[in-house]
Amino acid sequence: MKRFYITLIALSFFAIISVARGHITVRFQQNKSNTVPETIITDTPAGTLTTMYRLSYGYKPYFGAEIYPDSIDGKATKIVEDADGFVYIKSPISSFATESWLKGVKEADGKVVFELPQLVYDGPDSKGNAVKYYAQNIYGNTSEGFDYGVVEDDNRIVFSVSGDTLTKIGHTILGLTDENGTWTGYGDDSIRIFKESQKPQAPAVLDNAKDYAMTFSRSETETGSQVVKIVRDGDTLYVGGLTSDKNLWAKGKIEGNNVIFKRQYLGEDDKGNMKYFIPVHADFVFNEYWGMWDITYTELENVVYSYNAESEEMKTDNSFLVNTGQYFLGTMDAGLYYTSELKPWTDNSYIPQAPTFTRFVGFNGQTLNVRFNLPVTAATGEELDHSKLFYRMYLDDNLFTFTPEVYKNLSENMTDVPCDFADNLDFWSYETTHTVYFYTNDFSRIGVQAVYKGGGKETISDVVYRSNSTSGISNSAVSSDIKNIEYVDISGRKVLKPQKGLYIKTTTFSDGSFISEKVVIK
Repeated sequence: MKRFYITLIALSFFAIISVARGHITVRFQQNKSNTVPETIITDTPAGTLTTMYRLSYGYKPYFGAEIYPDSIDGKATKIVEDADGFVYIKSPISSFATESWLKGVKEADGKVVFELPQLVYDGPDSKGNAVKYYAQNIYGNTSEGFDYGVVEDDNRIVFSVSGDTLTKIGHTILGLTDENGTWTGYGDDSIRIFKESQKPQAPAVLDNAKDYAMTFSRSETETGSQVVKIVRDGDTLYVGGLTSDKNLWAKGKIEGNNVIFKRQYLGEDDKGNMKYFIPVHADFVFNEYWGMWDITYTELENVVYSYNAESEEMKTDNSFLVNTGQYFLGTMDAGLYYTSELKPWTDNSYIPQAPTFTRFVGFNGQTLNVRFNLPVTAATGEELDHSKLFYRMYLDDNLFTFTPEVYKNLSENMTDVPCDFADNLDFWSYETTHTVYFYTNDFSRIGVQAVYKGGGKETISDVVYRSNSTSGISNSAVSSDIKNIEYVDISGRKVLKPQKGLYIKTTTFSDGSFISEKVVIK
């Protein structure tokens, strides 16, 4: 059996990394050269197209000069090799989807060389400003902190090739810079790109697909539910809809009164993540130092469901992960099914439960972080199909429209937000918890409403309101005594004893007012 720890994971592939997890404060250096290309490859090049598995150590900027490194596991990419020996990599930076192609050439010794700079992004930044970003070879000088700049005397990224595997040579970073050669903070080191040998499984026909209500636990105390589809084909049983992408299926084998599922590749989801079904045993240990639960995963051979062929019900006390990637278990978007049960379900029109606000944080008097819980069961307890559940937001009594002008990851106006929607910028979603950012403070109260479109009919919950309690609160002075101080990390988790890192610090006063601010503890 393999044993994995989400608090500390070691692979020999990442042994060369000298930067510890956490933030890095950097002083950016600029490239002295002003010669940059103006062409960008956005169309898929002609040649042999292959979907590849990407494993790397990535970097991403947070709030100015804070850079957060992390292991990138299972982020899909595309490779094209043409008849002239050119090799193209799509969206070459794992933490920034450029949707363009980086062009290299395969040399006589088998290595693939990418001459840089290359223009790989021409569009808006997170604030809507027009920018151009270039792929560059970035070095890090640690003699005085972390000074990063372009490797001007050898501005190339070189990969060795062994079979279907490309491995980046050297310890520099394939990074994005602006037009002046200043590193944006996005980049990848220790890149390995290879072909996934497993093929995703799916039923040949869907005519006999049936809806099932799946209830499950995430731990000893947390529960959840969702609607999935099941197809039986002889002694094979497929379960679809364990991820937000309904086209991915887990394949099990019926053996007597049991259905057995083994570790398997589910496929690439609609967000470019390579998903895996992995049987595990999960141990929960409360971390007194951090004030949160650590989970230790031990990989198992299979998950066994008891199966009643007459009632078509399934139940297990075994656990499994629906995980992005196959090496690091318990990734941020992983779904742990600690125990689970499945029963046939019929799509009807149900009135959804009303949401409840759980957090309301203001920044700089203008930006608001609003968090709420959106139940996935009806007011009468029935399971709801996530794909038919939405929420609406109201400022005062007016239905709010999210527009691409403000919410940069949207392509069109949106009032009904799908319950599983997240762009990890303005919209965040985890289980039944949703966080939405607002960039206005010109309202007295905010409302949220659940919308269900099942059974061929639209039903709604009541609109739940809360007051805009941050209006009029100054960040410089509050007359009341301090009642409580709370820290939340960038993942939204409450931390009892914050150490080095970036946090949201919320100070609550005796009159009920509060101030929230970003703080960096060094």
